[in-house]
Amino acid sequence: MKRNEEKTRLPLLETAEGAGWSACTAARGGLTDREVALLREMRQVKARLQTAAESERPALAARLEALRVARHQARRERMALLGYPS
Repeated sequence: MKRNEEKTRLPLLETAEGAGWSACTAARGGLTDREVALLREMRQVKARLQTAAESERPALAARLEALRVARHQARRERMALLGYPS
């Protein structure tokens, strides 16, 4: 772990369902660790998609769509944990 990451790493709180929640949700706009990881991977896939060969693009596009679905599901789970109706 880098020195700066040690200073900014946020402690996790466990919910009843066992999902990791950041103690300071304002730092990431209230997103869960899973949502942040999905968004990071989506950015990486989008960047690769821009420079990928034509033969690789369908697989990358399919992966991006799968990540979008997973992100939507993670958002719904977070909203349910917060008590919002779906």
